[in-house]
Amino acid sequence: MNYQEIRDQAKNGDIILLTVDKKNILSRTTSWFTKSPYTHAAFVFWYKDRLMLVESTTHGGIRIVQASVYSDRNIDIISAPKDWEEIEWRALERSGTAEYGWISAMYIGLREFLFMHFDIKLPPNNSNRNKCCSEFVAEVLSLDDVDISPSKLHSILHKN
Repeated sequence: MNYQEIRDQAKNGDIILLTVDKKNILSRTTSWFTKSPYTHAAFVFWYKDRLMLVESTTHGGIRIVQASVYSDRNIDIISAPKDWEEIEWRALERSGTAEYGWISAMYIGLREFLFMHFDIKLPPNNSNRNKCCSEFVAEVLSLDDVDISPSKLHSILHKN
C-alpha cells in the first residue's frame, strides 16, 4: 500500500511494516538475513489530523514522527492487536530515549538466519533496553519473544 491508502484506513494502535529501502544498507541487510521484504515496524496513532508513528530507529532512538516521512515506501498495515488505550503509555513513555546500534540489529538478523537455516537458536538479548523497531513493538505488546525481526513480528501478528 502507499501512504495515502494507509492514511485512509489507519487506526490508533495499528502496526505498519515497511518493505526494504533499497537506498539503506541496514534495510537491505535485514531483508537479506531474514529473507523477508519487511525491514521496519512502528505503531500508528492519530494526533489531531496528523497520522503519527512511534518507532525505534538506529538514527533517532524511540521517537515520534509524522508517518509521511515514509511516503515513498511500500507499507503494509496490521490491525491493532491490543486496544491503543491499553498500550499507549508503554509505547510513548520511552520517546526520546537512546538509539539502538547496528550490532543489536544485526544480532536479530543473525539470530533469525541461524534458526531458519540451521535450527540454531541463539539466546535473546535481554540486557538491551534500547530495542530495535520490531523488538520495541513486541515489547509494548507484551509478546513472549521480544528479540524478533520485522518479518517474524509480521508472522506472529498475522496468526492472531
